[in-house]
Amino acid sequence: MEDIKYNDSLKKKVIESRYQPVTRETFAIISAYEIESRFTNDYDGLSLAYFCKGEAYLRQGKFSETITALEESLKYNKNSNIGGCEGVCYNTMGLVYAYQGYELNAMKYYFEGINFAQAHNDIELLSTLYINIGWLYYELGDTKKAIGCYEKAYVELQTLENSFSQELVDPEIMCQIYLGHAYFDLKNYDTALTYFYSAEKMLSTKKDLYYDVCLFNFYIRIFDYLDDKENSQKVFDSVSDILIRGKDFLEFLEFYIDLAEYFLEYNHYERAKIFVDYLIDRAEKIDLIYLKYRIKKLNIKFNELYGDRNSFLDACVKFIKIDFQYQELADASKVSSMENMELLNISRNQTMFYESLARHDNMTGLFNKNAAEYMIKQFLSKRNSGEMCIFAIMDLDKFKQINDTCGHYEGDRVIIKTTELMKQIFSQAEVLGRFGGDEFVVFYKHVSGFREPFKLFEEFKKRVHSEISTKESGVEVEVSTSIGIVYTRRIDISYTDLFNEADNLLYESKEKGRNRITFVEYQG
Repeated sequence: MEDIKYNDSLKKKVIESRYQPVTRETFAIISAYEIESRFTNDYDGLSLAYFCKGEAYLRQGKFSETITALEESLKYNKNSNIGGCEGVCYNTMGLVYAYQGYELNAMKYYFEGINFAQAHNDIELLSTLYINIGWLYYELGDTKKAIGCYEKAYVELQTLENSFSQELVDPEIMCQIYLGHAYFDLKNYDTALTYFYSAEKMLSTKKDLYYDVCLFNFYIRIFDYLDDKENSQKVFDSVSDILIRGKDFLEFLEFYIDLAEYFLEYNHYERAKIFVDYLIDRAEKIDLIYLKYRIKKLNIKFNELYGDRNSFLDACVKFIKIDFQYQELADASKVSSMENMELLNISRNQTMFYESLARHDNMTGLFNKNAAEYMIKQFLSKRNSGEMCIFAIMDLDKFKQINDTCGHYEGDRVIIKTTELMKQIFSQAEVLGRFGGDEFVVFYKHVSGFREPFKLFEEFKKRVHSEISTKESGVEVEVSTSIGIVYTRRIDISYTDLFNEADNLLYESKEKGRNRITFVEYQG
């Protein structure tokens, strides 16, 4: 019992260390927890220890050590009975490759994380991944795609009843900040202001925010736009203090570079000089060629605007040296990317194939029961007031007799012929599904009235009876269909209401002699 208490105490310290500056003590705590977890065969503990070690290495800029630790975390996580650190490992691996300029590899791990988050219904992780993908698009110059990702993150968060569990990291606030920043970049200032006020309202209940540099990056733009010099200076003083203190420098470097570029674009000479000078100084201590490349490029722009001829030429010479190294890495990355694209293409084709198998009935190609139900529920949830929808259930009369008399091969042929007629006649329907055996469904999400669709169901009933027949050993078995249809303009109708009503109407058609249609307008 004491060992368990000791391990829980260490675990708490390890988790708390994630939001503190990385020191020797950080690694000492993680190592102690790793040893204790190994001794007790606690695979979840080992997975967490290696993840936190990798995250700490990342904050120090030790990228090869980061990847090694994260891969160990994933290895031990596979022995766990729960998700553990797998999802956050994928996210952190994505960040590692993004920092190195390997966007394709970053996206690969981000999507691994998304698959994990969706499978485990981890909305918080899913939203974080969408935010990181959005920032990747932003860095690549596609702000509109970035906004789409941020909006996805925000939509996912609306499904949570409670806000994010970590007091210092609130993805809902982060979504507001990232969206506001992106709209400001597009010079849509009114929308940016809307997100600013929304973030301000949320922050009024928060004591602190770990990603304060991200916040300041957005706020300084807003205060400049509002010509609020006092608050703009306060924010600048805060963010420049964090920069000079070097708090989690690499983790926030993207924001520092982004701010420096903003200062240059809007001609804030003094602010740009402070940021560029400090970034140039720190660049000499960074091993990552990609980040050095970006900072040296920033220095050229600064000296082009404000420097004399000699300082500009000096900046160009330094950039050329790093550019040569960067191009070598870029060429190697292209080869790797081409190989990854081949694998990605194979994987995508396999995924599409298996997704198709999972959603469609093998024999007919119609949607299977699960897929049809899901799609109809989605359509119902997005209907506008006053729109009429139609849901029908159909089955073949005395189908068991066809199988028993003529054999299952002939029964399958009848099913396929019926399906061909459905696809031909109900080609404009949103959902055609087979619920198993000889039961089929048809769904129209929006029709102007019931008269014209009803004519299609009449045509289908007649053609099944006249065009599909079966004979075996001289015995002819009549093929016909019974149909139950419900149509409604009720906006609040559920899938269950539609199905139960149509199923009752189908039963009524059977009771009245088969080969007929029974319909009703659902009033609730």
